[in-house]
Amino acid sequence: MYSVPRWETRRYLCRSGIDFDKGCGKMAINAGSLERLIAEAVLYRLDTPDLATAMAGRATDAEAGATLQHAIDADVAQLEELTKLYAERSISAVEWMQAREVIEVRLAEARKRYQQVRGFSEINDFVGNAEALRSQWSTLNLDRQRAIVKAVLDHVLILPARRKTNVLDPTRVNPVWRI
Repeated sequence: MYSVPRWETRRYLCRSGIDFDKGCGKMAINAGSLERLIAEAVLYRLDTPDLATAMAGRATDAEAGATLQHAIDADVAQLEELTKLYAERSISAVEWMQAREVIEVRLAEARKRYQQVRGFSEINDFVGNAEALRSQWSTLNLDRQRAIVKAVLDHVLILPARRKTNVLDPTRVNPVWRI
């Protein structure tokens, strides 16, 4: 769904056409109402025992993040060293390509894991304490709000409306939780 202005309000629309992959062009939902509902759902989720259980047993994000950042830095340095060796003609192009491929695969995996760990760090202080976040939610910038939502929520399924109305029907909104 894409954010689309409509007079004074924004809405999300399942757009169809050449530039819109597999959109039906028939479903829409009020953006402001949906965003408020999702923010409340995320805040509620932060206080659930299910989330606390899912988070339990994970290595602390700070430690895991530091370890992964060190691995990323080491791989970047190794790629720079490899480039220097090739530039000095100490290794052949074939050797350079083989070594680079191994390092880049390892680097991509470390970056992917780092992003996952980093996402959890956004919510560590609020698991079981959503009231603290609720009190400051409106003052957070959009990037911070988005990071918190992405740490908890994978995506949202929007079901078709049963009838046309300007009031959001919460039964149309199905959040799919990341954790």
